[in-house]
Amino acid sequence: MANPPDRMRHYATPEGAVAYEAKYRGSLLRRVGHRREAALVARMLARFGHIEELLDCPCGAGRMLPTASHHARRVVGADLWPTMLHEARGQGFGLLAADVSRLPFNDAHFDVALCHR
Repeated sequence: MANPPDRMRHYATPEGAVAYEAKYRGSLLRRVGHRREAALVARMLARFGHIEELLDCPCGAGRMLPTASHHARRVVGADLWPTMLHEARGQGFGLLAADVSRLPFNDAHFDVALCHR
């Protein structure tokens, strides 16, 4: 995404990335919503059976990476904003700063690609 919309540019700042992650920890409504979203993603991934490699792109701050890891042997998260990936670090997943329209992988490299939201 060579020229992202203005509404997305705040994710490029450390403050924006921290605020995104914090809103899911601080709000009961968002925590409940996250659990529901994760359950839906888990049900969808379960339909695939065995998944060797899964790409979550854009992964943002990594909210769906743990859910994905229950269904795939290897999970890679990619996002345009390194600041968002910084929030996802420490979860034990491969992370890559990349534009979804120019990912550095061969076609069919992943068994499943998750593009949530």
